[in-house]
Amino acid sequence: MRIGIHADIFIEWAGGIDFLRIILKGLHQINKHTPLVIFVFIPEKKNSKYDYFKVFVKRSINKLLGVQKYSLQLPKPLDIEGAKKTLAQDCDVQFVTYPFHINNLEKELIQRNIDILLPCFHSVGKGFSVPWVGYLYDFQHKYFPHFFSEKELQLRDRLFSAMQDDAKVIMVNAQAVKNDAHQFFPQTKANVIALPFCPLYKDDGTPTNDFTLPEDLPKKYFLISNQFWQHKDHITAIKAMALFYEQYQLTDIHLICTGEMHDYRAPGYIQSIQELVKELQLEGKIHFLGYITKELQLRIMKNAISLVQPTLFEGGPGGGAVYEALAMGIRVVLSDIPVNKEINRSNCLFFEARNPSSLSNKLFESIHMPKLTEAQIAHQQTIDLENFSDVLYQLILKTITEYNRINTVDKDKIMELN
Repeated sequence: MRIGIHADIFIEWAGGIDFLRIILKGLHQINKHTPLVIFVFIPEKKNSKYDYFKVFVKRSINKLLGVQKYSLQLPKPLDIEGAKKTLAQDCDVQFVTYPFHINNLEKELIQRNIDILLPCFHSVGKGFSVPWVGYLYDFQHKYFPHFFSEKELQLRDRLFSAMQDDAKVIMVNAQAVKNDAHQFFPQTKANVIALPFCPLYKDDGTPTNDFTLPEDLPKKYFLISNQFWQHKDHITAIKAMALFYEQYQLTDIHLICTGEMHDYRAPGYIQSIQELVKELQLEGKIHFLGYITKELQLRIMKNAISLVQPTLFEGGPGGGAVYEALAMGIRVVLSDIPVNKEINRSNCLFFEARNPSSLSNKLFESIHMPKLTEAQIAHQQTIDLENFSDVLYQLILKTITEYNRINTVDKDKIMELN
């Protein structure tokens, strides 16, 4: 079987590349019993310096006028060679780059006799000549429309509607997303399949006891490793730390936050977080590191007492940071929203979302949780990968079967008309 991985969009951010990696891990597992030839198709997109300059000027004018206005972000220039190196770590793949256009992609797929293309971030159309699997990330805009501009709400609805109309099979990262797909698009005929939670991580072998923290960081700390979007709810975590110190007097335990401190949809949000830290007199206890390298992020994560995930919404259980933490056997304290409750791990504690007191209590409880052994982590990863690859394989077979069934029906109708 010849598999095409559609890297468009996914390759433009770290979380998307991680998602492609887990799919490739699953395909590598399938390859042990069903021979596969795997291609990764990467579009060549070009944004001129003038495009970036226009965005910069628009944001600068809004800032000078004191206008907090939503503005789309252009993708950062791609490090295609770096992405290839990352994607080739876990599976034998062949890379194909093509000029960005759906017709060029279709030609490349036909030329290489590809049996199925996945995952497709956007619909490639009903008439696409190769069986394909759609992808839906989440329905956050339905639950928190105030986090989005009217333009973005309309765009999401349009793209999601096209996917539900055009795709025969759609993959999602959680049962909660599958439920939302049926709730918001009850008329859909697409088969929506939820991929199992599968946190896999390849340890770089760095001994944690040899690790020296960057200057001025504490020895004991909880960690939040998220972008500073409003729905990540850093506010609740900061309030919880104030209660934690008041209740338990463990002032030597700090909170470290990593992630780019910018929410393009709410430019004043970061300032409100910083003002809250001052109001609660937590300066020196809450550390904002901003955007750091992946290597440094994971090293800091390894040494954390617990990872904290106060999020109000995710498209997959826990989000990327929880995925990484559980893969390394690190304790996790996370909000009890439905998608997170799909995680069943002994080193997870759930607190009531938006409740600082509940989070404070669970932070204290996490300090005394036993750590998982290397053998326990390895055993769990083996089980997770087997479950993931089984579902992925059935998804592939279902897509090809459904595509062939529809085509056969169409051909029969044409014969009847003739």
